Amino acid sequence: LHATWESTHTFLILGVNYFVWLYSAAVVTVGRAVFIPLLVFGAAFVVRAILYIQLFYLRSSPKPNVTIDRLFAWAHVAMAGCLAVIVYRALKIMLSNDYTANHLLLPLLLPGLLLLVPLISVPLYFLYKTKTT
Repeated sequence: LHATWESTHTFLILGVNYFVWLYSAAVVTVGRAVFIPLLVFGAAFVVRAILYIQLFYLRSSPKPNVTIDRLFAWAHVAMAGCLAVIVYRALKIMLSNDYTANHLLLPLLLPGLLLLVPLISVPLYFLYKTKTT
């Protein structure tokens, strides 16, 4: 479902935002370590977006185009692989150094989190509850 993909993106962006706010001292080090996989992720994301438009909005024939379908699938695989490398490298840096969270910002971040989680989760719950297969 499209809603699942978009909510995953929203939580991913939220996680990166919280990381930058809470661990601002580690951002430069982590940024250097994840630059290339993040660049590849962005390229795969652009390819995925173009193919998404082609597959779901521009394709006039109901026959599947194997090349476009496979490229679309491989773009997702490339994005997932890049995210795995990014998480691995970031965790390696965070666990091997002594970075502490900036707890002064938590009072500013928690209300947004408490608002965002139900804002995304409740519609998803009703979407899956009412979805017919």
